[in-house]
Amino acid sequence: MESGQAIEIKVEDHNQQDIATYIQDTLTMTEAKDNASQNTREMLVKKLTQQANGVFQWIHTVLPIIEQKVREKELFEDICCWLHEVPAGLEDVYMYILNNVIETSNREQSLLFFQWVCLAERPLTVAEMRYALVAKHVREPLSPKKWERIPGFIESNERMLGRIKALSGGLAEVVPSTDNNATVQVVHQSVNDFLRTKGLKVLCHNIGMSMSSMNEDKILSQCQATLYRSCLVCLATAHILAETTEFKRTKKNVTQDHPLLQYATINLFIHAEKATDFRCDVLPNEKEILQKVLISWVQIYQKLDMTSRACPQRGTTLLHMAAAANLVDLIEPLLSNNEDSAERNSGGDTAFHLAASGGHIKVGEILRRKGADQEAKDHLGNTPLSKAASGGHIEFVEWALDKGVNLKRNGDGGALQAASLGGYESVVQILLRAGADVNAQGGGYGNALQAAAWNGSPEIVQILLRAGADVNAQGGYFGYALQAAAFNESPETVQILLGAGAVVNAQGGHFGYALQAAALNKSPEIVQILLGAGADVNAQGGRYGNALQAAAAPYKGSHKTVQILLGAGANVNAQGGFFGNALQAAVCNESPETVQILLGAGADVNARGGRHGSPLLAAIHDGYFDKVQLLLHAGANSLLADELGRTPLHIAASRDMLHILRRFPQLASDLNKRSDFLQTPLHLAVCHGHISFAIALLNSGADPSLLDGYGRHVMDWASNHETLLQEIHNHCSDLVLTPPATQELTVHRSLIELTESLLYSKSKPSWPILQQLGRYFLFLGQFDKARYLFQLHLSRDASSKEDIWQISCNTCNFAITGTRFVCKVCACIDLCSSCVQRYPCHSRLHPNQEHEVFEVPNVPNKNSPFTGLASERFNLFLNNIVHGHLEENAGQSEQELFNDSIFALALREIALVPKTAFSLVTTISGIIFSVSALLLGAWYFIAR
Repeated sequence: MESGQAIEIKVEDHNQQDIATYIQDTLTMTEAKDNASQNTREMLVKKLTQQANGVFQWIHTVLPIIEQKVREKELFEDICCWLHEVPAGLEDVYMYILNNVIETSNREQSLLFFQWVCLAERPLTVAEMRYALVAKHVREPLSPKKWERIPGFIESNERMLGRIKALSGGLAEVVPSTDNNATVQVVHQSVNDFLRTKGLKVLCHNIGMSMSSMNEDKILSQCQATLYRSCLVCLATAHILAETTEFKRTKKNVTQDHPLLQYATINLFIHAEKATDFRCDVLPNEKEILQKVLISWVQIYQKLDMTSRACPQRGTTLLHMAAAANLVDLIEPLLSNNEDSAERNSGGDTAFHLAASGGHIKVGEILRRKGADQEAKDHLGNTPLSKAASGGHIEFVEWALDKGVNLKRNGDGGALQAASLGGYESVVQILLRAGADVNAQGGGYGNALQAAAWNGSPEIVQILLRAGADVNAQGGYFGYALQAAAFNESPETVQILLGAGAVVNAQGGHFGYALQAAALNKSPEIVQILLGAGADVNAQGGRYGNALQAAAAPYKGSHKTVQILLGAGANVNAQGGFFGNALQAAVCNESPETVQILLGAGADVNARGGRHGSPLLAAIHDGYFDKVQLLLHAGANSLLADELGRTPLHIAASRDMLHILRRFPQLASDLNKRSDFLQTPLHLAVCHGHISFAIALLNSGADPSLLDGYGRHVMDWASNHETLLQEIHNHCSDLVLTPPATQELTVHRSLIELTESLLYSKSKPSWPILQQLGRYFLFLGQFDKARYLFQLHLSRDASSKEDIWQISCNTCNFAITGTRFVCKVCACIDLCSSCVQRYPCHSRLHPNQEHEVFEVPNVPNKNSPFTGLASERFNLFLNNIVHGHLEENAGQSEQELFNDSIFALALREIALVPKTAFSLVTTISGIIFSVSALLLGAWYFIAR
């Protein structure tokens, strides 16, 4: 064959034998006790194979009908005769099924079934389909139990499986899923295409519906209106739910009890938009129903799918949603009914912003005519023009410019940046012709060139450079365009920018340097391009400190970039950045290969610093058995603690890494080591609810009587867990609960010590201590002080060098950046607002117990008094803690102060709870110790 000459292969010309085998196997499983002759069977297989004409989908559609006939004891000879009636073309077969296979009594429900199957935004589960098939007939809000009394309701998933075959004639099937929520789908995409173009119209005609005379688009809109009405009816029912205590249950429980609710909530306005003007046909009182349910709809959406970008924000009004969904006929009535076009949701969006986001010009025209501000800015500074540009809505952008939006007056470089980020070349050109400032600064990406570089669009980058974009302009997340292009794996864009004069060692942005960004994204080609252009391989700065640490970090996992950088002279032990050093970063990666490469290059196995404190601590934190072994073999110190005094055993206890403890018993060589917060590994295991780990520590000799910074030992924390209490009693039978007064005294002492460490020690990390101070104040019931300290963390600059101490939600593991919830029951649980709603109960030491949460609202703006650790207010706050305690002591009598000092000193020396005197020896020992403590206390008081 000549080079470049194409070969045409028709699959249907080569799969006849496969089809024949499939038919034979299927009939063999079905015909069990049939007495047909072998010749008759072979004749049927041959006829089916010929009629399929190599199209598997044809045979896949027809065979289920034949199987049914065999089960109904029809003779093979009769089935062969019946085959003459079956059309050869796929669409003709589908038409035949709709007209002849689906029973007349099922056709009305079959139409509704196929509307959901082919027009739903996602496949419905079997349970959802049961409720969807009767939602059309609901005339008033009903509880799910009452829905089950509607005629035609299918009472079980098992019965629904049988009904699917009857309603679809074999054109739909149930597809299993990993989460046990099997979904209902058409058997082939060609079925969906047929239903949309012809099938739905045929079904309408078969039941005598008037819309059978409509064209295809109108029929689809009418069907969308049916789905929209069903969703709205479901929400009207949920409107009642949102006002009950049942709504406080978990998302899983709510969706189990209300199967269609999640689909209806998420897709209500999607179907409304697609239904166009046909909404009025099915909902003459639509506006009144929407106004009644809208607030509940927002609440339910936020409970069921808060993380979705489509989730409505607080303060969303019906006018907002009508604008977003292009419900033109509702806009004027709402505005006439005193809805304010300037009203904003919690993100600062007006109805004009939402109309622009969807490119809805007619809505924009009405709003503008009614006086809406077409140049209003949301809380991020985005105008409606920016919103339209970010969606690539060319017509809306042109319309807005034609209506007089002034790019220069608004400084709306945001629109150009949004279009560049989205890769909408035509919109970029329209905006530039209209006078948009190509070098306008602001926004998340600083300028349009950086946004285009991040998008990886060489064409738009060149357009902007030709329009005069500054290739080295600073600002935005990536600092400058070259760093954005390097991170986005676009060698062509990197070359274009370097050719236009980009400075290869420019500093700034999240990653400090372009080389670090390329290294993190594991792009050897771009790394070599930048090194070839003179990039400094050991440049320090950015989130990961240097390029080698970024290359080793757990992002995409490639050791090739590490080898390139080492070959270029990268310092293997360079310090700084999120992980402190490259070895710790590599340990957090999945592959052990990078760890071996770095150790082979001379990496210090005991280097300290970074997020976890040391490479060994990092390996234990993430549970990497093989890396723990590698590091210990390379000489890692099993007792080396992090900046808070936590040893590898502390970390293993808090992370429940019992398998690591059992494999590496040397980690338990200092069982009772206390951290800076006076917590032993046993404290952490118990407080986190890791019972097996706690028992293992007790069996290894851990002391259960030691007090932590709260003045509690492990029995105090485990007071309701019978199994653990019994184990503690077995190891320390005379241990009793710590008196509340002793706990409070210890907390006061811990407050003073930690506060002094913040005031006078420059070596201690500030943020973790800050959080512990907050928890101590929470324990004491001093909620304003606790809230102030917690808010300091939320208000801090996320790019600060201490962001390794970010606080993550203990349920979803995402960093908490909004409202934070601190559980007062669990010693160390933090939750985000989403998880508080979804998971109201915890199961650490007290299964299914509700969290007692302390809410810490996010700091509203940068002008807040919560300005960080260096602020005058913060230092005054810390000094007041120390001096306030001294003033309290000054008010005591000499004897009270003397006794207080003695008691505190005694607690710190022995760290034991006073125990019941079980024997004379115990009593005498107590007397001797008390006298010693009195003498020592007297000396302490006189010395002061």
